[in-house]
Amino acid sequence: MNRTLRRMTLAAVCGMAFISTQAQAALVSVMGAGNILVPNNTPNTGATANFFNDTGTNRLIHGWNERQNVILDRDIVVDIVSPGVYNQPFTSANATITQGTVVSSHLLYFDPESAADRVAQFTFSSQILGIIVTSDLPSDDRLFKTDFLGNPLTLYPGSHFGLGGIEFGPESSTLNPDMQTIRLDLTAANPGDQVRVITRGIPEPATGALAAVSSAIAASTFRRRRKKDHQS
Repeated sequence: MNRTLRRMTLAAVCGMAFISTQAQAALVSVMGAGNILVPNNTPNTGATANFFNDTGTNRLIHGWNERQNVILDRDIVVDIVSPGVYNQPFTSANATITQGTVVSSHLLYFDPESAADRVAQFTFSSQILGIIVTSDLPSDDRLFKTDFLGNPLTLYPGSHFGLGGIEFGPESSTLNPDMQTIRLDLTAANPGDQVRVITRGIPEPATGALAAVSSAIAASTFRRRRKKDHQS
């Protein structure tokens, strides 16, 4: 392999490694009274009623990444899809993200032991496709119906979790025009407020990078053969 081809191959492999580290449509920052958790085997994250039961300065809006880059095997219904401020009276968009779409999921949960209000802003690395806040009716518990997108290291309720979403009153949710940032102004006690954010998944790029390497090798081999034939 000549020097130029070695450089091309090394660049492509480095590119694959770099891009692969970026292949998570993740929570990237939080401002205000919130934090970003990384689920582990303890477990330290849960969507069951009163999982956190936060007190004092721990009364924060928690956010964590759920399943990433999932190809939906069913349609899912979401409540918010357009930029704006959402409060009372709230009307769901009843929008559908269709089967076959590549998505990543994230959960935001405010679960104080006693009544409290907090404001936090979360930013994601990819476009927000939809936000789910509805869980009041067992027949239309959109949070429960999308728990299949949950993180394997997080505890989830095994059945309908009444009032698990946002009961818009003094509370509000703002989807920024950048479609990557959501601001939550929540007031909650028992059982808390949950929001699921569905972002656009990032397809695994390694296959494309590998194809680029293969093409470079083939092209270089062809050029060397032509040069050799010409010299002979």
